[in-house]
Amino acid sequence: MNGDDVTWQVEAYSKLAESARDRFKSRREMEWRVSLALWSAFGAGFVGVLTARSWEPSWWDILGAFALSSIIICIYAFAWLPYLHDRGQREIHQGIYWESHLQNKLGIHLPQYAGPPANNCATAANTNADGSFNGEGSDPRKLHGGLHRALWLQLSVTIFFACLFVGAISSRVAFKMTNETTAPGSRVLIEGNVEIDSVSKIKTK
Repeated sequence: MNGDDVTWQVEAYSKLAESARDRFKSRREMEWRVSLALWSAFGAGFVGVLTARSWEPSWWDILGAFALSSIIICIYAFAWLPYLHDRGQREIHQGIYWESHLQNKLGIHLPQYAGPPANNCATAANTNADGSFNGEGSDPRKLHGGLHRALWLQLSVTIFFACLFVGAISSRVAFKMTNETTAPGSRVLIEGNVEIDSVSKIKTK
């Protein structure tokens, strides 16, 4: 293989690795945009509920807010975040795979402590030219399940903001009910002998 062929392969591997990194960065930006949009929406709802003095929510409003928040969180937790986790792993593996080929062509390899973590990444050493596993080292064909810790953190923050939103409506309803039971001028008859007026008047009958 002459120098031109090696140069061409090095450039090709570099572009493939860069393409994988760009896809990962683009997906991460979209991931944070969606999360920030959800947090902003729940946060705006929380502030709006607390500042809407003329609005008197009911129990139906609590149920509606709880149902809407639950649907959003279920879609976010069981569809969106697993998709992000799967795509993120694949893009990371693709980048590592092309970078390993690039290192082979350059004849320089990362030290073991600075290399990819032991998470069954596909590399030039454990895959054939057709992409099949050659049995060297751990099997890279299975991706890790579950969610990354960063995604768990995003889910926790989303649930927190959703609870603030629903809790704000619940507090408004509770405050309304408290005012109705202790409204000025209400009278309570105790044992038929004492009449208590909430406007600081006590009369004996």
